[in-house]
Amino acid sequence: MRTGHEERRATNYVETLNTIVAAATTHERPAALGRDAIAALADALGMDGGALFLLDHDGLHLRLAASQDIPGASRSIDAVIPLAAPRLLTETVTSGRPAFSGSAIALPAATVAALALDNARGYAMAPLMARGRVVGVLAVLGQDDRAFTEDEQDLVCTAATTVALALDNARLYASTERAMVETIEALAGAIEARDGYTGEHCEHMAERAVALATALNLSSEEIATIRLGAALHDVGKIGIPDAILNKPGRLDDAEFTVMKRHPEIGARIVGAVAQLRAVVPLVRHHHERYDGTGYPDALRGEDIPIGARVLAVVDAYGAMTEDRVYRQAPGHARAIAEIERGAGAHFDPHVARIFLRLQQTPCPNTSTGVALPSVLSAGARDARQGGALRPAERHAHVRGLVTRDILLSPDTSTEEALALFERDGERLAVAVGSEGVARAIVTRQGLLTKLSGLYGNAIYRQRPVARVANEAMLVVDGATPLEEAVRQATARSSERRYDPIVVTEGGHYSGLVAVSQLLDHLNDEALRRARLSNPLSGLPGAPLLEAEINNRVSADVPTAFVLADIDGFKAYNDHYGLARGDDVLLMAATIVRDVAADVGPGAFVGHVGGDDFVLLAHPDRVEPLHMRITARFDAAISRYYDAADLSHGGLSCDDRSGRRRFYPIASMSVAAVATNEVDSPTYLRLTEEATRRKTAIKREKVAHVARTVA
Repeated sequence: MRTGHEERRATNYVETLNTIVAAATTHERPAALGRDAIAALADALGMDGGALFLLDHDGLHLRLAASQDIPGASRSIDAVIPLAAPRLLTETVTSGRPAFSGSAIALPAATVAALALDNARGYAMAPLMARGRVVGVLAVLGQDDRAFTEDEQDLVCTAATTVALALDNARLYASTERAMVETIEALAGAIEARDGYTGEHCEHMAERAVALATALNLSSEEIATIRLGAALHDVGKIGIPDAILNKPGRLDDAEFTVMKRHPEIGARIVGAVAQLRAVVPLVRHHHERYDGTGYPDALRGEDIPIGARVLAVVDAYGAMTEDRVYRQAPGHARAIAEIERGAGAHFDPHVARIFLRLQQTPCPNTSTGVALPSVLSAGARDARQGGALRPAERHAHVRGLVTRDILLSPDTSTEEALALFERDGERLAVAVGSEGVARAIVTRQGLLTKLSGLYGNAIYRQRPVARVANEAMLVVDGATPLEEAVRQATARSSERRYDPIVVTEGGHYSGLVAVSQLLDHLNDEALRRARLSNPLSGLPGAPLLEAEINNRVSADVPTAFVLADIDGFKAYNDHYGLARGDDVLLMAATIVRDVAADVGPGAFVGHVGGDDFVLLAHPDRVEPLHMRITARFDAAISRYYDAADLSHGGLSCDDRSGRRRFYPIASMSVAAVATNEVDSPTYLRLTEEATRRKTAIKREKVAHVARTVA
């Protein structure tokens, strides 16, 4: 039976731990957490003060992270103590055991000198343990030499455990947040490349947005948010198909409905990162219109966040002044005229007026020579500028990114699960289940959170791991496309959005995949395709076409290799110039792509040379493909000739030898070869055979023209 004094003391200790737990959940910085924990411990134990020391990255020094009323202390925060100097601290760090005055270990003079203490004689020091290693020391100190009861020692050790777990959780959370910010920034860079921009669109947009926000006298916090918003505003386009994203012409109603989803998708992605929460309204609302006819929420006037109103203007200006790979920009004059016309309807009139005024004067950023901070991570800039990429792999489905993993039995103790995470410092989660079926997952963060509570260690450590597992998990089949898995993951609640995904094969557990892995791969794949695509049309180039053919041959898929090129294109290009020649190429690319779309799933289009296009389809569809391509081209090409040349049926210009020649109106020659018509079909062999057949077709065309003239 406890005495009244013992009951009061036990209650006091519980209140002390409650105070420390509250501090652990409130403070992210070691100094604030350490001060509150030391103050609570010192008050409960009748000590004068204390200190929190953290082990430096080199493992050789202790750094004073926090102190509270240390008797006679002159050492400042962040002061570094060589680990070899104070023997008692050394023993606490290296042994992982606590030390108390009144025990066999005395506080040596070297420790007093190292801590710059004059009168401390009583002490209690406990190691901070995180993932099986010592990361620091929590010490409470007093002027009077004293011993500590077993309960007091337990109180100090429990407080140290709580502080250690809180600091480790904060570190992991900050690391995860940094990784997510970098991933989203890299993704934004990939989207920029995938969206057809030829220049540093996001960088330019950020410069204009910051200059405009500064001219509007917005606060430094608002300007910083706008800078980030400019970098991330279109990240939701990860969920928009390439066929819509890079369509040269106007989108139809159905396509535009799909395109309008990207602000909401982007807001969900960005909103999952706490430090980007302020950016969410800008990402979501940068396509709202001042008159209330925008999307996604039809906000009107000043209901639209000021940052989104700023981005609306600079984004529109950038869209009209920066080239895409498939079209030239209308230009500065057109952009200014459109913004003037849209003020009060599309744009906030005041924001538009200030922006237009800025276009008449040098940009504050450049006139002063002050460089704006980069809004993208180095990784995102390197990716967008064609930096090194990992070798391309075909991971069209989730199973390509999964490594088979263990499945913990529900009866496994929480202590064993914790040991698993401590042995594997890279592991973020483990699945729990039986008979090959996953029923729940346990994340490192979730487990540490459970154990760091006031009674968490006592309640959960020896209990089955199923008690701390989360059954609200996302399960996908290994055949799920990566884009669909990302869509399902980002549609989850914010606290679960980036939990690992359980992957199954035939209903049985296969392994876990992190959402960041999926995003990284989609990022790399988008960049790879952007780099390997034709810079004018945006269609896949020869390397991607070759890979597609190899895959079809390996899978024994019947395929026809349809080669189409423009007859008389060089003469047209020489006569009318490169700009009009590019227009003809884009027209031809659109025709081939539209014909492929008519074929349906399974068709693949590539642009492998100046005027050479390749379409892969089933051999049964070759004849209608040939007819459609040539007929549509013949119907469209007349719009690209001057009236005089049309009246003559062609144009006259010098050939390669300098002789004047007449060239008929351009047309397309189309030849096809099936993979089963070539021995050991490869991209090169199919190209050679199709070229041979196409040459024969061209000779017949020339002969036909000659007979007609004669």
